Amino acid sequence: MARLVVVGDSLAMGGRSYAASTLDVSFPGLVARTLGLSADQFRMPDFSPHGGLPFNLEWAARRLAAEHGEHISGFQWAAVALRVADMLEEVRHYWDSPPPQDDVLYHNIACWGMEVGNAFQVTSAFVGEEYRRRPKDVLHWPLLAILRIWERVLNPADRPERKNDTMVDIAWRIADREGGIDHLVVSMGANNCTRAIIEMDLRETDLIEVPPLSGFTVWTAAAFAHEYRILCSWLERVDARHVYLTTVPHMSVAPIISGLMAEPASAIKGSYYDYYVRFEPRRLDPIWVPHISGDDMRLLDNRIDAYNAAIRHEAEKRGWAIIDLCALFDDLVSPDRRAARLPAELADLTMDAFTIDTEGRLASGGLMSLDGLHPTVCCSGLVAHLVLEAMRVHEPDVPAIDWAAVRAADTLVSDPPPVLNDLTEMVRVLDDRINLSRLLTRWIRISA
Repeated sequence: MARLVVVGDSLAMGGRSYAASTLDVSFPGLVARTLGLSADQFRMPDFSPHGGLPFNLEWAARRLAAEHGEHISGFQWAAVALRVADMLEEVRHYWDSPPPQDDVLYHNIACWGMEVGNAFQVTSAFVGEEYRRRPKDVLHWPLLAILRIWERVLNPADRPERKNDTMVDIAWRIADREGGIDHLVVSMGANNCTRAIIEMDLRETDLIEVPPLSGFTVWTAAAFAHEYRILCSWLERVDARHVYLTTVPHMSVAPIISGLMAEPASAIKGSYYDYYVRFEPRRLDPIWVPHISGDDMRLLDNRIDAYNAAIRHEAEKRGWAIIDLCALFDDLVSPDRRAARLPAELADLTMDAFTIDTEGRLASGGLMSLDGLHPTVCCSGLVAHLVLEAMRVHEPDVPAIDWAAVRAADTLVSDPPPVLNDLTEMVRVLDDRINLSRLLTRWIRISA
């Protein structure tokens, strides 16, 4: 029997600093490590070459530090800009024609960017067709990278007999081949609204059944509930002893966005700011700077509450367990509640944006990675802890996480790249001078 199988999105892939790279430190990987599972007992894809996909910001920062020293200034910035472009092209070139893989069924069936419906809609045949028809250039790289991830997870050896396998089909195949699944964890739903804060644009679904790569950034409550109900009906066919569904964290907890008031001295109304932007500009011009309003953010959080109600409803109908990631991240962003969630080894970490001090040590943050959207290894450990707690209901002897080992495995927290603050300040300068936020938003929309 397969001990652990996970169906999920980039959170389950261990996505961090804008890349899926080494999945052994994802929350499923940390659960498998704690349970003592071997590499064959919990199979995971490897996206570590060239930092991973789409583009590993930590990997790039370490290479820049190795080549330019601990601080970047003056005329070095021109060389740095060219080097970053070279690294992006290096990643794109490698993953455009990666080496062949063995034909395996991964126990971590997680795919970056997957929406709930994609779990039963997307096949490698669909992915291959989409990849072939898209222009192969840097402008379209964000989507091309996601398609490459999907292809490598769903059908790593490009076998004809697996062309029509979806994520839930793979879970069914594992159960069939290995005599069932002991623990099946399903962690999906965030991507049904995440693009709204990435693109700074709320485009709501006008359909109940939404096709893959639709371009919508927010699902209506009805559309989400419909897709999640279908997903659970498919999962019911998988021979799994214990099933766990995770809730969706609120978008307002992510440090990828900064809240700003139209009037600096005005009070925050109902805990929401007037505007939310990607980088905190030196001046706020709502016409010029891509943003969403406080009302938009309130809508997103309320929508996620509706998503989570649908997830709980499907779990209750089937006697499945809930792992409440929404409550976890709400607590982590609260100064009053954070301490109760953190073991002593992680007590200094917060949900703030990641910064380092003049000695190159962590100064703030540590729970969210450099992209401001995905958790660090330490934070993935907190998610793994909740999964293990849920398992312990059925197996009281499930071991505890080694928190010291988790922190040591988190290279961003334990040994930050020394050039981070210089790079962050340059991003702010570029946003102020050339509106980098608007350029990035256009890049993402062109890719999609």
